[in-house]
Amino acid sequence: MSMNDLKEHSTRVIEVIQRTYNVISVRAQKPESFDYQPGQCVKLTISSPSGEVNRFLSFSSSPTEPFVEFTKKVSDSDFSKAFSCLKTGDPITYRGPAGCLVYEGEFPKVAFIAGGIGITPIRSIIRHTADKEIFTDRVLLYANRTEDDIAFREDLDMIANKDPTFTIRHIIENPSADWKGTSGLLSVEVIEYMIPDILKRVIYICGSPPFVSCIETDLKALSVTEDQIVKEELSGYESLL
Repeated sequence: MSMNDLKEHSTRVIEVIQRTYNVISVRAQKPESFDYQPGQCVKLTISSPSGEVNRFLSFSSSPTEPFVEFTKKVSDSDFSKAFSCLKTGDPITYRGPAGCLVYEGEFPKVAFIAGGIGITPIRSIIRHTADKEIFTDRVLLYANRTEDDIAFREDLDMIANKDPTFTIRHIIENPSADWKGTSGLLSVEVIEYMIPDILKRVIYICGSPPFVSCIETDLKALSVTEDQIVKEELSGYESLL
């Protein structure tokens, strides 16, 4: 089935949230009878001064929440500029849902590895497992350049503090002097240290194509097999973590 075969949904913006200095979430009314799986995406269309623009975006919301939410890192693209200008009441349309980066408790032990804005579908999944009380063994490695780049930090940390079956581990490339966690780049050694039972888990990877490719190489060096990996490459973010 192609994306054009999927149903088109129309809705309106109800809230715009500044997640970080350069990451914005747009919440919209959930269309009646619309449902999706945590981690899926849609082809979102919005208006711009030059006409309609569109691109694929993952849900950052969970199906358990009473709205749909899309989260994007601001860039110089026409779509990004139009997205960052959305305000309450503005119309948006999307086709979907689609995508296979989905987790609803199918596997007893999983690891999520996200780079930067790649956290969006993972946040959808983690929020869903928390709301549905899916207490499988879940570990999230979340890599960012600085602490200020961590999107959904309070939300994810709050879930981890309440749920002993979910662990989040931040890796910061260029930390401030006050950072107490892991610093540097995500590497084979870091992955092996933070997830010593990696071979017993299904691993979900999401981020820019270079990030996903790099993590795949690291996982293969740890003897992780192809059928253990579920991945989502976010096109358009090749220069961003």
